[in-house]
This record gives sequence, C-alpha cells and structure tokens, in this order.
Amino acid sequence: MKYLFAFLFFTITFFAVAQNQDLNDYKYIVVENQYDFQSEANEYRLNELIVFEFKKRNFNAFRNSAILPEDMNRGVCNALQLKIDKSGSLTRNLILRLVNCAGDTVFTTKKGVGRTKSNDKAYFEALRDAMTSFDAVDYKFKEMLSVSPKAIDSKSISDRPNVEIVAMIGESSHSENTPKPEKNVTDDAASSSEYEFTSKEGYALMKSAKGFLIFDNNLPIGVALKKSNNAYLVHTSEFAGVGYMNGDKFVIEYINNKKEQIIEFVNVP
Repeated sequence: MKYLFAFLFFTITFFAVAQNQDLNDYKYIVVENQYDFQSEANEYRLNELIVFEFKKRNFNAFRNSAILPEDMNRGVCNALQLKIDKSGSLTRNLILRLVNCAGDTVFTTKKGVGRTKSNDKAYFEALRDAMTSFDAVDYKFKEMLSVSPKAIDSKSISDRPNVEIVAMIGESSHSENTPKPEKNVTDDAASSSEYEFTSKEGYALMKSAKGFLIFDNNLPIGVALKKSNNAYLVHTSEFAGVGYMNGDKFVIEYINNKKEQIIEFVNVP
C-alpha cells in the first residue's frame, strides 16, 4: 500500500511540475469577453473577476476586448487562450483550460463547483474553486528565443523538416498544410495556386485545419484560428488582432501605434 501512495504522490508531483514548466513559457493569458454559456459580454462580471484572479497569482491576464500587447506572439507563441468548460444544472461547474496558439491544452484545472442558488454567486464560487489549481504553481515567465520569419530566407526554410516549419507558424495539426516556401517569391505559380486569399500588401492566406496560415511574401508569419462562425483570432510575428469574413473578402483588424489598421484579402481566382 505504501508503494501505491508513493507512486500516486510521484505521479501528481510530476504532472504539477510539468504543467508549471509549460506555463512559464507563456507571458500572457487572454480571457474571452464572452463565453458560450454567457448571454452577454462580461455577464455577472465573471470575466473581469477571472482576470483579477489570474493577476492575484502574478499572471499577466487581460480580456480580448482590450488592446493587445505589441509583443504578443511576435516570432513565438507567448500567449495562452483561456477556455472554460461549463456543466451542471443544479450546480455551476467550471473547468478552466489554457490553450496555446496551436490549439494544444497546456494546463487544466480541477472542476470548480458553485452550489449557491444565486447565479452570479454560484459562478464566482465555481471560479474561485477551480482557480485553486493555480495556487501550487510557482509561475515565472521564462523568455524564449524569438525567431523572426522575415530573417529566414526561403532556401533555409526548405532545408528544414516539415514539422519544424509548422512549429514556426504555430500550426501543428496537419503536415499536408505545410507551405512550400522553397519556391522563389517571383514565381507566380508558387504564390497563387495554393492560397485562398491575397492582399495588395503582399500577405496571403492558406486554408488549414483550424483556420488559415498567414504568409508575407511567401514566408509563413502566423495563423488565423477560427473561434466561431465568423470570428478568427489572428497571431503573427508582425501583428495580432481579429479576422472575419465580409462578403467575399477576408478582413484582419489590428492595432499598431494606437491606430486601427485593416488588411483586406480577396479570393484568388
């Protein structure tokens, strides 16, 4: 029996340390302004409470309605998206998950339970219960080496394994979506046949399993991850913002030097 307890203790400790180590690789936590189970933005003031609870534990958290940090996901994925799994009818049960740019879950909390009859108090109770999973985490952001795709020529990329190219742009789901940047940017056949949308600024979009891969002059710079029917979360080494379909065009909006910028993409014939 003592060996069983020792094994369980080792296993729990191992996973706690592993999760803590993963969290240290990320600088930001992005909290959605409205989750599927909410009927309006920041309902019950739950979303601002979530940010507050993270900040109490030394995490740099903010709602996605706020202005995004300029260094967010520049050259490397340094932000996690907070996902919430809600269940229960007589009680409010919440499980929090932190997900990286590739859609992989980095940290999962225990199930927080709220038993109070009042909806807002029940959600608060469930949230605070779930957040106790972070109390054992000694979070300290560990700066990772940032690689700018613009500093890498097409030949150096073509010499790397497909999986490394995929990792550079934050998309790890399907190798068949891996771009082929070994062809020169002046080769029109290489730039037009595989892209779904292009912009006059030289950007292009290629379909992926989770949205679009984003290119700048045939070099991969990031992703547009689909979050709902017509909403995409955009992460690149050059900008971060939101994307959406507007008729037959794809539009990306982001903030640069406190000014709103818009990139419009049209269908490739």
